[in-house]
Amino acid sequence: MVDPVNKLELIDLLQKLGLSNHYKDDIKKLLKSIYDNISNNDKWDKEALFAVALKFRLLRQHGYNVSQEVFSSFTDELGGFKAHLYEDTKGMLYMYEASYLSIEG
Repeated sequence: MVDPVNKLELIDLLQKLGLSNHYKDDIKKLLKSIYDNISNNDKWDKEALFAVALKFRLLRQHGYNVSQEVFSSFTDELGGFKAHLYEDTKGMLYMYEASYLSIEG
């Protein structure tokens, strides 16, 4: 698999099934490669709320320092979510899951 979103979804699925412990080293390598390529300005990273929220959650769960600024492309000038995102059920669900990994400051 080359697509970063597919990698993230696979890691998420393995965690939800309780199988991630069997693939600990592979998951660690995949997340490191995704974290190392954060600044590539990939298109998927700006358009898909679910993908950004999933990446944010998985990286934070595994100890990577990811700024909440990754969500700035999904906010309007007042700081709220853009109106069309409220219809994105999958994106909002992943965002809700990611919200549990907030840090102070």
